[in-house]
Amino acid sequence: MKKVIDIEGMHCLRCADRVKEDISEIANVKNVKVSFKTKKATINYRGEFPREQIESAVANSGYKAVIGDE
Repeated sequence: MKKVIDIEGMHCLRCADRVKEDISEIANVKNVKVSFKTKKATINYRGEFPREQIESAVANSGYKAVIGDE
């Protein structure tokens, strides 16, 4: 499955790389692409969407995940 989320606070490529690294470590995440230009992360995952883990990982990176309900 795939979900696109907004990431607040990213300003450069290094910001996006840091968020990508942290989200990639989550067990259910298969892969992730992060763009500082669009301030979005596209997350491919299996099973249930790991919302709380993603919010925590992004916060630990120094940014804020804005995840809409679907």
